[in-house]
Amino acid sequence: MGTKLDFVILGLDCESAQQLWNAALSELGRLDGMLDRFKPSSEVSRINASPNPLEFPRSREMETVLTLCSEYRSATGGLFDVRAGGEYDFG
Repeated sequence: MGTKLDFVILGLDCESAQQLWNAALSELGRLDGMLDRFKPSSEVSRINASPNPLEFPRSREMETVLTLCSEYRSATGGLFDVRAGGEYDFG
């Protein structure tokens, strides 16, 4: 999604830290596959390409993500908004 992330893992032995790191990378890859608007196969890309994105069928997880984003948008007075130029953009 073009977003930089930094991880700091403290207090674990090397093997446990590596397992945690691998799990985090796996989850980030999964989320990137769902939320990257530049990947034609991603759910958000398919929603954005739809003639009517607001009525496009969404997975339960995507619906949860969008609901939370709407709540954050309200809580921040619109400063947090995943809609950019009429499309969803999680980058």
